[in-house]
Order: sequence, then structure tokens, then C-alpha cells
Amino acid sequence: GESPKAEDIAEEETIEINNLTEKYNLELTSQLPGFKQGISYLKFSENGKHLAIGYQTGGVRIYDMESNSYICELDIPKIKKFMDYDYDSNEVFFPITNIRWYTDSQVLYSSGDGNVKLCNIVDPDSTKRLRHQISN
Repeated sequence: GESPKAEDIAEEETIEINNLTEKYNLELTSQLPGFKQGISYLKFSENGKHLAIGYQTGGVRIYDMESNSYICELDIPKIKKFMDYDYDSNEVFFPITNIRWYTDSQVLYSSGDGNVKLCNIVDPDSTKRLRHQISN
């Protein structure tokens, strides 16, 4: 059949990847190595080389599409591990609510705690990646 248009898929109220592949007869060609946090936001860079993944527990990971590897972690919370995945139910997490690429190497993201951050993903020193922060 004919491939679906991105705007058709975007109009779906709730998208479940498994149902999407069946509905539009899509083939899964690759799968990213996963983490146990739920994903709240995804955004490709304009050049298509990087995928920013925002999590329900906060933080962003940057996946490099060419090397097929994660190249950067931003504000990933330290989650207490028990078996595969568990966390203290009293601990409060703020999901990533939006991600925008400012340039191909700088990503802007916001979280449920009201913070907006601009980070440089290519700085090898993780303590120097934050370029600007706006707090509510």
C-alpha cells in the first residue's frame, strides 16, 4: 500500500508503535537499545543525525543515528535500581515536556518543574554542556 504521510500519523490521538506498524503496514527496521524509563518526547535534529529522547522521569539522551549509539546524557536522574527498574514512590520526577533543536549541536528542552535548558551535546565535558537555563 501507499506509505502514510507524517501529518496523518501525527493526527492520531494516541500512538502505540505496535499498532502503528500494523495499521500502516510498516516494517520495523531497527530498534534502539532501551532504558526502563518511559519516553515522554522525541525529536530529530534538522539534519537527521541525532534523536533527542526525553523521559517521563526527566532527562534527555541523545542518540547518534550514524554510529547507532547514545552520545550524550543530560540531567538523567539517578534512579535506585531494584531488579530491572524500580524507584522510590516518594521520589518526584518531572517529565520532559518539550524538545527543540536550536542548532545541530545544541538542544533546548523543558521539563515539568518549569525549567528550560539549552545544552551543547558535543562538549566532551558533561559539566560544561549547559549553556543557558531559565527557571520558573
